[in-house]
Amino acid sequence: MLKAKCSVNKIRTTLGCHKSTIFRIKKRAKERNEDLSTKKGSGRKISVVNKRLVDIVRKKINRDPTKSGRALARESGLCLRSMQKAILAAGFKSMSLLVMHDIMPGQKERRLERAIKLLEWRADANNFNKIIIWTDEKLFLVQQHLNKRNNRIFLPLVAADHTLRIVRKRKNPSKVMVFAAVASDGEVMDPIFFPANTTVNSLNYQQVVLTKLVLWIRETWPPGTTILMQNGAPAHTSASTQSWLTDNLGPESFWKKTVWPPSSPDCNPLDFSIWTRLVTAVCKTEPRNREDLIRRIKGMWASLLDAPYVVKTCAAAWDRLRAVVEAKGDYSEGLKKNNNVEDVAEAVQDRLDNSEVVEATADAVEVVENTKDSVEVVENAEDEVEVVENAEDEVEVMENTEDVQAIQDAVEDVVEIMEDAEDVQDEMERQ
Repeated sequence: MLKAKCSVNKIRTTLGCHKSTIFRIKKRAKERNEDLSTKKGSGRKISVVNKRLVDIVRKKINRDPTKSGRALARESGLCLRSMQKAILAAGFKSMSLLVMHDIMPGQKERRLERAIKLLEWRADANNFNKIIIWTDEKLFLVQQHLNKRNNRIFLPLVAADHTLRIVRKRKNPSKVMVFAAVASDGEVMDPIFFPANTTVNSLNYQQVVLTKLVLWIRETWPPGTTILMQNGAPAHTSASTQSWLTDNLGPESFWKKTVWPPSSPDCNPLDFSIWTRLVTAVCKTEPRNREDLIRRIKGMWASLLDAPYVVKTCAAAWDRLRAVVEAKGDYSEGLKKNNNVEDVAEAVQDRLDNSEVVEATADAVEVVENTKDSVEVVENAEDEVEVVENAEDEVEVMENTEDVQAIQDAVEDVVEIMEDAEDVQDEMERQ
């Protein structure tokens, strides 16, 4: 069609190809005296990620699943990006380790049994609208809180003070024991602080906590509309505490010690969300002393525990109890269902080889390889126009204003191609 002097727009409409491709082929024809064969070395390069490498990577990971991707890349003599592709093709994904509460074998059955009973209790029409008072204690340390994964600090590139990165870890920091109670309707009780060096036993729990807690419940809600939740701490489940609650709160206004699942902080809103939110904010910088820490907790308490957040967090507790049932009493927080490794590897390999995304990527790679030629077209656009004006066989083309506009459009399209190529490369890196 080029030899037949067809316009660029006509070729694009007939073949459905991009105008930049037509200009590239046209330029190649001029440089090679109308030889339009493929240039040696062009096209998609052969990937180093093959079946043999994937099998080797799979065996190495099975021998030592804690080895990093960088270490595997060094051992294999590959770049990190190629190793990441091989790991994905082998059916593996790097995941962080989780620090979880201990669940003894005998506790799994009780967790499952009690989680089922709680969900059945919740489904009862008489209990569905009851307000749950969730409670727990937390030991705060008088030192800066550090999350090694998330905590960062911006420093200047020049003359940076790297001492600002230091988080001091005290040998024996002061401690503050805090009791909290939040309700499923968004109400929040003011925190209760235990005196320094006080052991939380049944007597202290009743005198320091329960007297204030029961008074708050009576002042906030009508009788019979709430239910008190406690975990399995000895001070909560002791006979004296259970008797105290029966006498002062009522036998139907709190869950007995056999109701809450054992070793289940992953189902308590205070444990799985609220305490972390408080510690992160209150101990963002190091408190000066115990009194400063208490002052910070009191000052941030109401702003951090707003009603919408508390309602949403308390509602999530029931979803977590359902997750415990699905896990048959085992760990449920932060874990996903297992998949067959071979099936995953086969699916990933098919995706790497046959998916439309990869086909589009291959085309984009070819565009990237020819970006240099495209850039030359942009830089020499004026020269191309001059050549077309002076060439005897291009007189008719230049008389047609559509071709001039096509060249201008091609310049804009080449810029778009370069931007698209960068996006595709970023997508390949994420895969």
